[in-house]
Amino acid sequence: MAGNEILQLETDVQDKDNVVAFLREKLRAIGLSDGSLEALEEKGEPAKNLPITAPIDGYIVHVDVASGAFVEPNLHLMEIHDLATVYVMGEVPESRVAGVNEGMDVRATFPAYPGRVFSGRIERLGAEVSEGSRAVSAWVSLDNSDLALKVGQFGTMTIVLGVSADVAAAPIEGIVEDGAEKYAIVLDKENAFVLVDREAGLEDYAPEQRPGYVAVNAYVKTNVVLGRSDGKLVEVVEGLYPGDVVVTDASHELSSLYVQGTLRLSDEAKKSIRLATVEVDLRSVDEVVRLNTRFRVPVDRTAFASSRIQGKILKILAAPGQTVKRGDILAEVHSLEFDSLQLDYRAAHLREGLLRALLVQLQSLAKSGIAPRKDLLQWETELRAQLSTMLSLQGRLTALGFSDAQLEALAQDGRRLPALPISALIDGTVVDVDVVVGQVVKPDDHLFRLADLRLAWAEAQVFEDDFAKVVLGDPKKEITIRLVGVGDRGLKRRVSFAARSMNPHENTLPIFAEVTNEDGSLRPGMLGEMLVVVGRPETPVIGAPNGAFLSIGGQFYGFVESGQTFTRVPVVLGRRDAQYAEVIQGLFPGDKVAVSGVNELNTAIMSLR
Repeated sequence: MAGNEILQLETDVQDKDNVVAFLREKLRAIGLSDGSLEALEEKGEPAKNLPITAPIDGYIVHVDVASGAFVEPNLHLMEIHDLATVYVMGEVPESRVAGVNEGMDVRATFPAYPGRVFSGRIERLGAEVSEGSRAVSAWVSLDNSDLALKVGQFGTMTIVLGVSADVAAAPIEGIVEDGAEKYAIVLDKENAFVLVDREAGLEDYAPEQRPGYVAVNAYVKTNVVLGRSDGKLVEVVEGLYPGDVVVTDASHELSSLYVQGTLRLSDEAKKSIRLATVEVDLRSVDEVVRLNTRFRVPVDRTAFASSRIQGKILKILAAPGQTVKRGDILAEVHSLEFDSLQLDYRAAHLREGLLRALLVQLQSLAKSGIAPRKDLLQWETELRAQLSTMLSLQGRLTALGFSDAQLEALAQDGRRLPALPISALIDGTVVDVDVVVGQVVKPDDHLFRLADLRLAWAEAQVFEDDFAKVVLGDPKKEITIRLVGVGDRGLKRRVSFAARSMNPHENTLPIFAEVTNEDGSLRPGMLGEMLVVVGRPETPVIGAPNGAFLSIGGQFYGFVESGQTFTRVPVVLGRRDAQYAEVIQGLFPGDKVAVSGVNELNTAIMSLR
């Protein structure tokens, strides 16, 4: 037998072994058991039914198929939940998200189980603010080994922002709020006996029993300064001590007996409302244009991750809020088409090796005149065609994510990838996950949304009336951005660029400011205010901090301190920049006005009326 025939037979055997191995894996992938495979290989007995197996341990919660129904590979027939551990998703309001971090303790309660508390920790925070709820999602994993919690239940999530240990604490029902004042009704143990002389109109109290004195329960209103509260107990920083007895029932009825006629704040009340005052003075107040702003991700810093080929999800390795690097695997997909490509590439490589070896032999024979020239040309043509096929398959596998090392292992040893990885295209944070294990996906399905949050755009809309001030002149105007979700922190920046055309829906012109966001505290969807400086007058005016003024029904008020009392004064304001407001009428230089605790002062004044 000729050596080239032996070489071809050996190559065919390798090729057929490779085909059998790949077909075996394909049959396993669609659900055929090892027993059925063995019966097929040894006895030629084909399986009559194809089993559909559960990809995870759990409980069937939804069935969308019936006997006799025609099904296709992309139909989802059953839904299975593993309920041993469940995710609880809470929503943190945008205004509170700055104080919430991953790892914080969480207590969850549900109406179905009164008195029971489920404990966990925040595992991830959402990467953006929800458009509808104006909140950021927080995910907590809870043990559910007793299967008490059901998917879709609603409850209340309490996030522990901090713990005060070994402090004086009182029931929250024992604290009375009266305007700016907070106090408790405390049993006076030192004056437990009283002598009443009605004719003389006298009352005398004593700490011990005396002739004519009778035992009474005397109560004293005690101002307090409060700290943390967990909804049941409240920390008492000042005013109460361990052992004090406070009234919890009927405390509000007793408080009505203590009448306050003027707004005179106690020292404890000033601490409770964090009262601070400043003097009105002559200041420079910039002319600004106030615009509503919304944070968004720059267009070149967001990406979708999809499967490049139709298949079934085997694993999901990423969750919302998770930080990933470019190339990190987000999920794995099993695809019969992917298996076929690998099989074809392996076969093409074996065929190419055979043709190359035969061509070497034929070239030697052709030089000796034994083999005709046309046979040599025919084998060279077949080799070039085989190389073209192999390069085409290699290009398709490379586009699907195969590395050079993986291609080499597949070609030389037949080592294939059992699943196709879905990788992150950018460094960033996983914003959305829209896929589950077992789901059949196609190349046009967006499975993951990623965003690089290290840079954000603050977008504002300029109305036509303000074009001349904002758009003309210096294009890089100074701005201050104030956001709901980051407290009083003001971001000092400049306008980065303006759009070249109007927003057709709102008839406004978008302008943008780039803001670095390395700590990730700024989330897409956050709302705020952008103050664009359009003028800087040289003449100082009477001014006070913006925090000194409260708007009620379109009228601004300031709270002027006089000794221990405060008076609410109506004011007329002019220009207002990021820090100060011009006072046209109502205040004068030297007046002391409150700049914090203003809402509490207004509540206190209204309660007097």
